[in-house]
Amino acid sequence: MCAIVGIQCDITDHGWESTHDLMTQLLIEAAERGMDACGFAASTEPYDAPHRGRIVTDKAAIPSPAFVQRNMLWRRLRHQRCRAIVGHTRAACSGSATDPANAHPHHGIAGARRFSLVHNGWFTNVDEVLRRHDLAMRTTVDSECAARLIEHVGTIPEGMYRCLAELRGVQALAVLDHRTRTTYLCRDDNRPLWICRLRDRRRVIYASTPNIISRAVEKRLGRFGDWVGDCHPLAPGFVYALTSELRLFTVFSDRARLEEEPRGS
Repeated sequence: MCAIVGIQCDITDHGWESTHDLMTQLLIEAAERGMDACGFAASTEPYDAPHRGRIVTDKAAIPSPAFVQRNMLWRRLRHQRCRAIVGHTRAACSGSATDPANAHPHHGIAGARRFSLVHNGWFTNVDEVLRRHDLAMRTTVDSECAARLIEHVGTIPEGMYRCLAELRGVQALAVLDHRTRTTYLCRDDNRPLWICRLRDRRRVIYASTPNIISRAVEKRLGRFGDWVGDCHPLAPGFVYALTSELRLFTVFSDRARLEEEPRGS
């Protein structure tokens, strides 16, 4: 198992520290699904110059409770308001658990769009997909194949649609577009991905399980029912866009034809 967690927000200056605390708690709660590594990618929006936003990203082969305490880039984000953060905790199922390069996010460029990708699950036909499209990986973790396939396709949502259609195994993906600060989300039938809109209408949370969300909200904000307006799983087979304006919609009207695991594997 691994876990995806993230926040998309349009928060005021005074509300950012509590939002960073909430994302910190999401990463801590997600440790139950993976203790081998932790990482994040964040789109910053400075208080005094919103147009000078940049991407801050880091990862390490340590559990998330230690990561949020020790990682200086993560700690500094408490004073750098963000529009979007995608995070990950890893339980290694391929590639060395101690090599930080195998931790998530994995980065790429689709067309002119730089992106950061996190994956919950595993792929069983990586070599086949790499050969089919003449792709090369930089790490030894199967998840990177999704980033390379998105690069090959040339756009983030179409690439994710192809991941659902071509990569066998189990998968949920979250991909942050560095330019637009849109986060794209998708999942198959075997991996959950939940999305939650807070009642302040300024923050949307997503995570691999509703328990991760509920525990983080109650520990950092207060009673779940007082803060959460809507919490539901995303439907499998679709690619969703979660924009910087907090709009959520499906990018394609058709459900991807999901690859099924061969019987006996």
